[in-house]
Amino acid sequence: MKDQKRLNRKPNRVFKSKLIHCDYKDCDFKTQSDARLATHMKRHDNPKTEAYRQLRLDLNRRCYDSTTNTYSCGQSGCLKTFTNYNAVRDHMTYIHKSRDIVCDYADCNKVFKTKHLLRLHFNNMHKTDKPFKCPHNECGKEFAYRQRLDTHLVSHTTGRPFVCDFDGCAKSYKNRLSLTTHKRIHLSEPTIKCTVEGCYERFHAHKHMHKHRQTVHSIRPYKWRPPPGYKPTCLWPGCDFTSKTNYQLNVHQRTHTGEKPYACDWPECGHRFARRSHIKDHMNAHKNVKPYACHWPGCQHRCSHRSNVNIHYKQVHQK
Repeated sequence: MKDQKRLNRKPNRVFKSKLIHCDYKDCDFKTQSDARLATHMKRHDNPKTEAYRQLRLDLNRRCYDSTTNTYSCGQSGCLKTFTNYNAVRDHMTYIHKSRDIVCDYADCNKVFKTKHLLRLHFNNMHKTDKPFKCPHNECGKEFAYRQRLDTHLVSHTTGRPFVCDFDGCAKSYKNRLSLTTHKRIHLSEPTIKCTVEGCYERFHAHKHMHKHRQTVHSIRPYKWRPPPGYKPTCLWPGCDFTSKTNYQLNVHQRTHTGEKPYACDWPECGHRFARRSHIKDHMNAHKNVKPYACHWPGCQHRCSHRSNVNIHYKQVHQK
């Protein structure tokens, strides 16, 4: 049996004593095996792999420093350096490349830098078949990728294990991404660049950048639009409620079931709410924050709940 296996064994590759060089232009590949050279030559016949090779040659020509064995960004005004090719390639693609790939979904027209980002956007925003569903019955959210579901499940927990270590801050968050986003406000220089071509403004938070895009560049934020004829209906007996989104339907159904999934994590509070916006206003009362102001001329009244502004307006200014 062993002799039969030895006979059926594939012959070993023959390695030559001298190196064989690829004769393709600007290619420095070399090997001792004819089989490896034949496999390598197939890459030159593939347009996709050839485009990657040309990109690598271009970045090596412009960015590589042989004395320090590092890569430096070739864009004017950018002084970043990198230790490997993959890092400088990602930097040039996601930071300096222009947005020229447009989403062709109706009324979207959002632009991206790579086809990969366009595919993620389409699956998350426009795809109706999302296989990963939140196991919490009162939630009902669906996702195209399991990673997005795992990130969402953190919102149903009450613990906040990620604490900011900046002196005097001590804010805590449910996930590491929120903590990383928060830490940007402690930096001396803003790091988030405006995504509009030709604008070099930088910000500490993405929400400030999006606000800048709306006020300065008049770019309206994308608003999800349901497909034509999409009207989810309430399945409660005797209720004919219809809505435009699944979220509105889930919030409405809580009026039938009495479910209140959003719990206040303030010590010894225990209040629960059916809407996320309600618990945000409730937390303002705990923190003594009053973000809602009366816009009546000369009125300085402020309150922590959005609904209290309307009550104040009717009781004081509409008499």
